[in-house]
Amino acid sequence: MKSLRYLFYILTGICFFTACSEESFTTFNGELSGIYIQRNVSSSMNNDGYYLGTTYADSVNYSFASAGDITQATVPLTIKIMGNIVDYDRPFVLKVDESKSTAIRGTHFDYDENACVMPANAAQTTVPITLFRHADLTTAYYRVEFFLEANEFFTPELEQYKNTDSWTATGDTLCGTRYAIRFSEILTNPGMWWDLYMAEYCGEWTANKETLLNQIMGWTHSDWTGWRVPYGQMAFAAKQLRKMLQEAADAGTPILDADGSYMQLIPPYEVDYSAYN
Repeated sequence: MKSLRYLFYILTGICFFTACSEESFTTFNGELSGIYIQRNVSSSMNNDGYYLGTTYADSVNYSFASAGDITQATVPLTIKIMGNIVDYDRPFVLKVDESKSTAIRGTHFDYDENACVMPANAAQTTVPITLFRHADLTTAYYRVEFFLEANEFFTPELEQYKNTDSWTATGDTLCGTRYAIRFSEILTNPGMWWDLYMAEYCGEWTANKETLLNQIMGWTHSDWTGWRVPYGQMAFAAKQLRKMLQEAADAGTPILDADGSYMQLIPPYEVDYSAYN
């Protein structure tokens, strides 16, 4: 009886795992691979060098406001696949959702469908999106939303996924089949990198402050939004900005902020405007 009972357990287990493999799991048979769009934002490690996780994004903001004299910029869309890599090129389909886009192709942006190819022996590639510095970007924000479409090689995947690969962390829900680019020539507060760090030296963010700092240090707005402005250089940058503002004030040509007030930093980098009171 005991041996029969063991045999029953074994057969039950086989049936259970067979049912799971047929009904619960998605596998790739090599004929179609999953495809998705994903931008890696940042990766982090602790003091012991232990990997903590990577965060992702399904959109990006770009501003020409501090980009110098360029007339266009390139934003890469990173395309990744699930499933097998193969030894031949495979085209994929990337389209623009015009109902969710305000940017006009050929006027504000463009891309080459011929670049929509997953190269042989690769698990990811990039499609360059060209943004044009059109005159109306100084007064308006534009948006273009891309989406993937199935073809004979790929099926779009990750309609919803978490914005981090850390199992223990909670995060926002992203979409792997779509990607949005928002762009303009209007500077906006880059958020955390200024509010948590640069505000200690320069106070509240303004577009004019950031523009001057970028000119002094050779930074760009994307350096701020991408968290690439070195924290160790912020105090030096504030000193240089204060020096510029003080020299202008002493020369009788004080630099104004966008609201018409004298551009001011916070102590100990405060500019002396007592001659104008």
